Amino acid sequence: MRALADADRIRRFMAALAANVELASPADFIPVLPGWEDRSPFIIRLGRVSFHHFEFAAQALAKVERGHTQDVADVQEMLRRGLVMAARGTTCQ
Repeated sequence: MRALADADRIRRFMAALAANVELASPADFIPVLPGWEDRSPFIIRLGRVSFHHFEFAAQALAKVERGHTQDVADVQEMLRRGLVMAARGTTCQ
């Protein structure tokens, strides 16, 4: 029940700020690399709560994996802003 109450509070907070926040993690879609917490940029601290972005590279890869129209646009914007870099000519073995 607490998780539902917390989710409801988050939804109300997002509505009050007119913010688009997804209650999903990149780890829900892709395996994330160890240490992602250390690579998650700080946003703001309000009282005792600190807010961070999830690691940008993991966000971009998860969005590519999902492939929704908005996800593709989000990744293009992340590339444009220099938050992530496209790898060229690399392969995984």
